[in-house]
Amino acid sequence: MSDDISKILRDAAEIPETETLKTDQILGKTFEILETRTVNGPYGLSWVATIDIDGTVTDAWLNGAVVARQLTAINEKNALPLKVTMTRDESKYGSPFTLVA
Repeated sequence: MSDDISKILRDAAEIPETETLKTDQILGKTFEILETRTVNGPYGLSWVATIDIDGTVTDAWLNGAVVARQLTAINEKNALPLKVTMTRDESKYGSPFTLVA
Protein backbone atom coordinates (compact mmCIF):
# COMPACT_ATOMS: atom_id res chain seq x y z
CA MET A 1 0.00 0.00 0.00
CA SER A 2 1.35 3.40 -0.86
CA ASP A 3 2.27 5.87 1.87
CA ASP A 4 -0.42 8.29 0.61
CA ILE A 5 -3.20 5.70 1.02
CA SER A 6 -1.85 4.66 4.44
CA LYS A 7 -1.91 8.28 5.60
CA ILE A 8 -5.46 8.80 4.25
CA LEU A 9 -6.67 5.72 6.12
CA ARG A 10 -4.92 6.74 9.38
CA ASP A 11 -6.29 10.28 9.16
CA ALA A 12 -9.82 9.04 8.44
CA ALA A 13 -9.68 6.70 11.43
CA GLU A 14 -8.92 9.70 13.67
CA ILE A 15 -12.01 11.69 12.63
CA PRO A 16 -14.41 11.63 15.59
CA GLU A 17 -17.73 9.94 15.01
CA THR A 18 -20.80 12.10 15.49
CA GLU A 19 -23.40 10.68 17.83
CA THR A 20 -26.87 9.99 16.47
CA LEU A 21 -29.13 12.22 18.56
CA LYS A 22 -31.95 10.59 20.49
CA THR A 23 -35.49 11.83 19.98
CA ASP A 24 -35.57 13.26 23.54
CA GLN A 25 -32.51 15.39 22.72
CA ILE A 26 -34.36 17.24 19.95
CA LEU A 27 -37.68 17.58 21.78
CA GLY A 28 -38.85 21.20 21.59
CA LYS A 29 -36.23 22.07 18.97
CA THR A 30 -36.76 23.25 15.42
CA PHE A 31 -34.63 21.65 12.73
CA GLU A 32 -34.62 20.89 9.03
CA ILE A 33 -34.99 17.28 7.93
CA LEU A 34 -32.65 16.83 4.97
CA GLU A 35 -33.13 13.11 4.32
CA THR A 36 -34.57 10.05 6.04
CA ARG A 37 -34.00 6.33 6.06
CA THR A 38 -35.26 3.31 7.93
CA VAL A 39 -32.94 0.98 9.80
CA ASN A 40 -33.44 -2.34 11.53
CA GLY A 41 -32.59 -1.69 15.15
CA PRO A 42 -32.89 -3.68 18.34
CA TYR A 43 -36.61 -2.79 18.57
CA GLY A 44 -37.50 -3.36 14.92
CA LEU A 45 -37.77 -0.86 12.09
CA SER A 46 -36.80 2.69 13.11
CA TRP A 47 -36.37 6.02 11.36
CA VAL A 48 -33.10 7.95 11.26
CA ALA A 49 -32.86 11.36 9.66
CA THR A 50 -30.04 13.62 8.64
CA ILE A 51 -31.00 16.97 10.11
CA ASP A 52 -29.70 20.51 10.22
CA ILE A 53 -30.11 21.79 13.76
CA ASP A 54 -28.74 25.23 14.54
CA GLY A 55 -26.39 25.05 11.53
CA THR A 56 -24.98 21.64 12.46
CA VAL A 57 -25.75 18.67 10.23
CA THR A 58 -26.08 15.42 12.18
CA ASP A 59 -28.17 12.26 12.36
CA ALA A 60 -31.10 11.81 14.73
CA TRP A 61 -33.45 9.00 15.67
CA LEU A 62 -37.02 10.07 14.92
CA ASN A 63 -39.06 7.66 17.04
CA GLY A 64 -42.72 7.12 17.68
CA ALA A 65 -45.73 5.72 15.86
CA VAL A 66 -47.08 9.17 14.94
CA VAL A 67 -43.69 10.37 13.68
CA ALA A 68 -43.31 7.18 11.62
CA ARG A 69 -46.65 7.86 9.90
CA GLN A 70 -45.66 11.49 9.33
CA LEU A 71 -42.28 10.54 7.84
CA THR A 72 -43.92 7.98 5.55
CA ALA A 73 -46.30 10.68 4.26
CA ILE A 74 -43.48 13.23 3.89
CA ASN A 75 -41.42 10.77 1.86
CA GLU A 76 -44.38 9.76 -0.32
CA LYS A 77 -44.89 13.45 -1.19
CA ASN A 78 -41.14 14.06 -1.71
CA ALA A 79 -41.48 16.96 0.73
CA LEU A 80 -37.86 17.10 1.91
CA PRO A 81 -36.10 19.21 3.01
CA LEU A 82 -38.67 20.27 5.60
CA LYS A 83 -38.36 22.47 8.70
CA VAL A 84 -40.17 21.00 11.72
CA THR A 85 -40.30 21.08 15.50
CA MET A 86 -40.29 17.87 17.55
CA THR A 87 -43.10 18.02 20.11
CA ARG A 88 -45.19 15.74 22.31
CA ASP A 89 -48.96 15.73 21.82
CA GLU A 90 -50.20 15.96 25.41
CA SER A 91 -53.82 15.66 24.22
CA LYS A 92 -53.28 12.03 23.14
CA TYR A 93 -52.73 8.95 25.27
CA GLY A 94 -49.04 8.39 25.95
CA SER A 95 -48.08 11.91 24.79
CA PRO A 96 -46.64 10.68 21.49
CA PHE A 97 -43.80 12.43 19.70
CA THR A 98 -45.14 14.54 16.83
CA LEU A 99 -43.51 16.65 14.12
CA VAL A 100 -45.05 20.10 13.66
CA ALA A 101 -44.26 22.19 10.57
